[in-house]
Amino acid sequence: MNIEDDILIVDDEIPNLRLLTELLEKEGYRVRPAETAQTALDSALVKQPGLILLDVRMPEMDGFELCRRLKQDRRTKHVPVIFVSALQDLEARIQGFEAGGVDFISKPFQELEVLARVRTHMSLHRSQQHLEQLVEALKQEIQERKKAEEATRERTKELDERVKELNCLYGISNLVEKPDISLEEIFQGVVDLIPPSWQYPEITCSRMLLEDKV
Repeated sequence: MNIEDDILIVDDEIPNLRLLTELLEKEGYRVRPAETAQTALDSALVKQPGLILLDVRMPEMDGFELCRRLKQDRRTKHVPVIFVSALQDLEARIQGFEAGGVDFISKPFQELEVLARVRTHMSLHRSQQHLEQLVEALKQEIQERKKAEEATRERTKELDERVKELNCLYGISNLVEKPDISLEEIFQGVVDLIPPSWQYPEITCSRMLLEDKV
């Protein structure tokens, strides 16, 4: 079973907690029940669930505050949270969405509704994770291609410099093989051939000294 099939249920009312646990376990989900918000927070941070069903009205820390804390932590910020609450007013729902929840299930809940919403949001979560993995893989591929292109440019640059050096040597070889060429002409030819063989020929010059002659 994947981590996406792991559901954390948080409710301080034991009958509701037991009913939701039995319902989801019959559907093949792995369920972690928690009776307090702090217990749920500790459990989620240790092992991230695929989805959280969260009651709103709880002592010490309500569901809205727990949801905010989960969304503030990098380990749990992407876990979808569905509020399960008897609160029906619009203000409560807005508060839940602002805290980071993705949906509301009203109490008393209907089993088919619970299963439908759980399946929907777990499917959306899996799709989002898959998309994020594809994006990350694409970023990695782009980085690798950039490195490969940079290495190719560096290698091409090295080869270009080597070709210029060889052309210089070839030119010098041709000079010395010319018949009836003076030593002064040979050295002048070498002086002319050297700058183009350097990386920046436009700012390169050569100078030779032979028997006090420049």
